[in-house]
This record gives sequence, structure tokens and C-alpha cells, in this order.
Amino acid sequence: MTYSVYALVDPRSNRVRYVGVTTILPLYDKLQSHIREAASGEASRLKNEWIREVLANGLKPEIVSLQDHIPSYEAAQAEADWIMHFHEQGCELTNVGPAGAGIKKTRCLLNKSRKGAEHRLFSLWQEISTAKAEYIDMGILGRHHYDFWIRRLQENIESLDKDNPNFDVAERSFLDLITRIEAERDELFPIV
Repeated sequence: MTYSVYALVDPRSNRVRYVGVTTILPLYDKLQSHIREAASGEASRLKNEWIREVLANGLKPEIVSLQDHIPSYEAAQAEADWIMHFHEQGCELTNVGPAGAGIKKTRCLLNKSRKGAEHRLFSLWQEISTAKAEYIDMGILGRHHYDFWIRRLQENIESLDKDNPNFDVAERSFLDLITRIEAERDELFPIV
């Protein structure tokens, strides 16, 4: 399963107001889902309040694809990167939850034999992404953090059910993530 990161744009200012991640395509269907949720009046999230305001002006938010075909274990980080990008551009985003929160809603689409490993991988990747952002903000991100995360992922590979028919797929997902983290670690903190 792959994901897409998208932005909701205010048609009055042409500014990005929300960044999300989804498996729903075409994106127009995702936009309609947001509009229905906001129009129902049930949720009082900032995003929904903003959408109701746009609708009250006789307009609709626009939806724009930012990045497509993202593997599940990279989706939360991709969303976080785009959120940070638009914050740096001065956009007043309505995002209030952690990046990747919407991904959890799609977990129920996974078949049960893969669900445990996929959920663990997603949870660890979310934990790593959140910790990394916090360590960057505090100026303390170091090679030892990457080493710790790699050990955690390796421990999870060892705990996978080898009798599960999807073991190879799950193991490959964990190994791909480890390879990505090792490459990032070695680029940022080379051994001299």
C-alpha cells in the first residue's frame, strides 16, 4: 500500500492551510470527504472550522498532490517534512495532530496477517520521526540516536512470526527502513 501527501489550499489566498496523507485516490474523493466532515458540523477541529468558513463564502478548498507513491513506513515522515516546509513558508496550517495521525485510520485496510508487523513498523517509524524532530529542535541529534533506532528495528525483526505467510514482506519493510536510517545517519554523522 502506498500513500500520497496532499495539501488543502484556501482559494481566497492561494495559501496552503492543511497537509494530509492518504491512500484515497483520486484526491478529489479525499477533498469531498473533508468537505462532508466539515459540513456535518460534528467535528470542531481547526481544519473543519476553516473549511466551513470557505464554504460559507460560496467556495471550496482546493486539493493539490505534493508527493505520491510513498511506502507506508515513509508516509508519516513525508507528511511531517511537508508540514515543516509550509510552516517555514509562513503558512498558517490548521494541522493540530502529529504528522501521520491519519495513517492510523488506514491500518484497518491491511489484511490481518500483515497487520501486526505493519502496525509495529508504523509505530516505530512514527516514534523515530517525532523523536528526531524534537532532537533537531533541541540541537542534540546525534549518531547514537540513529544507532538506538536501528537496534530497536532489528529487535522487532527478531520478534516477527516466521511462520506468518507475509514474514518476507514484513522483514523486507523493516530492513528497507534500517537501510534508510543507516544512510541518513552516515550522511549526517560520518565516522572519521
